[in-house]
Amino acid sequence: MRRLIRSVYGANTVYGKQIEQLYRRANRQIKGEISAFIASKVNWSGKPSKDDLEDVRQQLIEANEDNVAPLVAVYLSSITLGHPNNGDLETARVALPMIKVAKQMHRVMARQEQRVPSEVGRISQEQHTITPELHQMPSNYNAMLQQSVSRTQAQQQSPASMINRDVQSTVTRIKELTKQASMTNEASIDWAKKVDRILTGTKSHGGASRKAQRIIRTESCRQLNGATISDFKARGVTKYRFLSLEAVNSCQECTDLDGNVYDVDDAQEGVNLPPMHPNCQCWIVEYEDE
Repeated sequence: MRRLIRSVYGANTVYGKQIEQLYRRANRQIKGEISAFIASKVNWSGKPSKDDLEDVRQQLIEANEDNVAPLVAVYLSSITLGHPNNGDLETARVALPMIKVAKQMHRVMARQEQRVPSEVGRISQEQHTITPELHQMPSNYNAMLQQSVSRTQAQQQSPASMINRDVQSTVTRIKELTKQASMTNEASIDWAKKVDRILTGTKSHGGASRKAQRIIRTESCRQLNGATISDFKARGVTKYRFLSLEAVNSCQECTDLDGNVYDVDDAQEGVNLPPMHPNCQCWIVEYEDE
């Protein structure tokens, strides 16, 4: 089980670096786009050319996938319905690099959603093979595990919606900044540094990149512990022990819960089941009465 925990939380570090690189790339692309827009001196509320609208429309269609379809629909409708202006067109252009970021985040979460329950089940079956008298499993274990996992996932907020909502919020912030920069003296608001703060943040305050990494870490923790509870229910395990990371940056809340034993039927996320908070990396293990 500890191998799985290291694998899940260790993978988050790798995924986090990938997301950070994507945000840096998006940052460069977006600043280049804003710089060109400001240099063109077009009116934010003016009418864009049909060729420009069609070019961005095609790019949005090519970027579309199921998980980002709600995002693409927002910016596609803004440049195809009603009377789109230059601001709508520029916002859609800014959104394109962010849609790429969202697609990668969706892929990461999809891998975790598929891998973690499967690995939890595989480890349980291995333990059953080694010590069947201590690690009993019903004949229909796989079906019970999958049903429990599916039921748990259906009750939770979809990571996909969180990812899309977060990206849309980031694009909206950049849109407002771009509008301000295009209508005033760009040097007076230092828009490039503000874009940096929005996307990649500073040493003391993380930007959208840090928030995206937090979503992945928190959701991975939720997948791991949710699948473990589902495994316990499928095998008839009645109690579990809460374990904290025991690192220098562990929070007091999780440290206080470390070692506590709870009933599986009473498991409640944020109360006695990780994640207890964003970025939580605690886990649970089976507990047997002595």
